[in-house]
Amino acid sequence: MKDEEIWWKDSFITLGKATSRLREAVQYWDVVRNEYAMDSCIQRFEFVFELYWKLLKKILTYSKVTASGPKDVIGKAYQFELINDEQAWLAMLKDRNRTSHLYSKEEAEEVFRNIQGYLPVLEETYAKLKQRYQL
Repeated sequence: MKDEEIWWKDSFITLGKATSRLREAVQYWDVVRNEYAMDSCIQRFEFVFELYWKLLKKILTYSKVTASGPKDVIGKAYQFELINDEQAWLAMLKDRNRTSHLYSKEEAEEVFRNIQGYLPVLEETYAKLKQRYQL
């Protein structure tokens, strides 16, 4: 049990720091409003989203729930009340997948605007998991 407790703590600390860095990047963009800051936000979002869905998968696996890819993990995480807004998470997944193929400034701006709306959902999920697992 000791190793599992360490895993939970380390995973949550990493997730919390990454989410805070995404918030900082969005706030920085509010100040400088340039493409470099926007690109930074998009890259941080990619990283943060990956951490979240993989952590959710680990939690589900630990709970003996089988889930394969991110879409399946999101559905089951919602079913088991690990996340509150399944539609927002599915939209995040769609935008995460889009980030690999952003070729226009307009598309990047659209994803960035969406990220600004996703940030509260990510932070809410972090707080919910932290409280649920008393970390």
